Amino acid sequence: MKAKRYPEKIAHLSKPFQILIFTFVKRLDSGKNCLVAIVGGTGSGKSFASVTILYWTYIYMHGVPPSVSYMREHWFFEAKKFLDKMNNKNLKKREINLWDEMGTSASHKTHQSLQNRAISWLVQTFRNLEQLVIFTVPSLAYVDKSVRNLLHYQLETRTVLTSDKVCIIKPLEIQYNIRMDKTYYHNLHWYFKDGTGFIDEVDVVAIPLPPNEMVQAYEEDSWKFKAELNKRIQGMLEKADEKEKLHSLVGEEAVVASLPVEQKKVWNLMNAGITEPKTINKDFGIALSTVYNSIKVFKLKGLDVERLVKNG
Repeated sequence: MKAKRYPEKIAHLSKPFQILIFTFVKRLDSGKNCLVAIVGGTGSGKSFASVTILYWTYIYMHGVPPSVSYMREHWFFEAKKFLDKMNNKNLKKREINLWDEMGTSASHKTHQSLQNRAISWLVQTFRNLEQLVIFTVPSLAYVDKSVRNLLHYQLETRTVLTSDKVCIIKPLEIQYNIRMDKTYYHNLHWYFKDGTGFIDEVDVVAIPLPPNEMVQAYEEDSWKFKAELNKRIQGMLEKADEKEKLHSLVGEEAVVASLPVEQKKVWNLMNAGITEPKTINKDFGIALSTVYNSIKVFKLKGLDVERLVKNG
């Protein structure tokens, strides 16, 4: 049975915006998933544009606006939470989702990681889930190729018109040719049954801000994620810094501690100012060959023998 849709609820939106929504939902209604990447630099409006698209798509699909709690359950900032949601046995078909900041956990630079392989596996196998997922990334170069080749649409942020409170995006349909291993991009088209016989082609779409309550909820969750991410990064840097300082402070002691007993005796004597090999041999009964061999070992291990001789 074909699901009821509510085009009259979004009839006031611009025609390009309507076509965008119709195109995405058409894939869902045909039993497929719909994977959309929205790309753009920091501050280009891609996150709020994504929230707006999902908000009006939900209204078109259900006839009523989504609640704030629903939206919060369907936008994600971490791969693990997104994967948990998609693998939940109670996941409903034809849901709308936003995976924001995808590049922080699906970078092509970490393509050998278990996490990125799991993401690749997911987008290849969850067709039967009929999910609409919008991924936001600065550039598709941040995403592993195995994932990029399975995307259906790309939305490029062009500019933000502050006075009009809209984000201008360029929507493109992605066609991946498996045989040629090439990707092609096409403008969206839609035929409106209005008697004119014209097929509309979309160049750019003006995406307004989402409702205030959605903006506030999204910003709260986004800043929470970024604060936690910054803390993790700071912790990693602090640990690395502490490790480096510890190495510089105790490096010599650690090397000396690892020396055999005889070599350790030689080092301690030299460190006490007795640096002449023959004196060590004569006064402390350590074989001359052992003294010379110890000095060679000290140099090989990076111990500052010259400092000891200079101070001796």
